[in-house]
Amino acid sequence: MVNNAVANNRIVNPPSQGARATRTGKMAETTIAVILSQKGYSFKQGFRLCKSIYGHNLKTDFFITNIPDFPEGLAIESKWQQKAGSNDEKFPYLVTNIKNQFPCPAIVVVDGNGQKAGAIRWIKNQVDEKLIGVYSLAEFISYVNYDMPEPAKKETSEVQK
Repeated sequence: MVNNAVANNRIVNPPSQGARATRTGKMAETTIAVILSQKGYSFKQGFRLCKSIYGHNLKTDFFITNIPDFPEGLAIESKWQQKAGSNDEKFPYLVTNIKNQFPCPAIVVVDGNGQKAGAIRWIKNQVDEKLIGVYSLAEFISYVNYDMPEPAKKETSEVQK
């Protein structure tokens, strides 16, 4: 049985699994953006960070620029997988790029509970001085609230008398 909807006398196919995954992944990225903004971090989304291990331009989901403890910046990658798919199969590529290509440390936020058994354990075991953390979305919120270095204070201009 095909699950189609009718809109304006046209049959509308439901979104593909890939389109749905992109939409839910964007929701996770929006959540991360709101958290970072509320805490005062300056960041760029979809920032071209470096060349990948394959020599192609590589973008990071978030690049934070105002943390004194990370003068070269801090990259944040968001990986959401709500249903079984191939997202977790890309973890080795991501980790290899972080460790060998990224010019700065990185955090990976992994959530959605659709990863294959062992995938989260594997990526968490890769944490080192370049991949400094792997968190669920809830763990990331806690990290930002309590453990992430504070953003640089904005300089206030003197009040004219």
